[in-house]
Amino acid sequence: MTDGLISARDPLFEPDMGIPPYRPEHLLLWKAAEPDHWEDISSTWATKIEALLCHASQGETTMDAADQGGTRRDEFEERMRLHAKKLGTPAGLPLAESFKKLKP
Repeated sequence: MTDGLISARDPLFEPDMGIPPYRPEHLLLWKAAEPDHWEDISSTWATKIEALLCHASQGETTMDAADQGGTRRDEFEERMRLHAKKLGTPAGLPLAESFKKLKP
């Protein structure tokens, strides 16, 4: 991931793509042991759940067949909601994702 961040600012990296160099303002690391940045996901909650359910290949392990609908889907969504609520608590957010924010 950090390789991509460094490559993005190098004008000689993939010059045939015609994309100008770009220096991101920060890098967000997911599942950080000590998060210091939170994003409110309340307004995108339904989209997040639908996107996660598109990962059918992970259904048996990660989502316990939630992509098949019914009770399992409801249980999956509730598990995810409780997790997002827990992540948001330190920041006073109803539902959140947490990150470690690094400045390159």
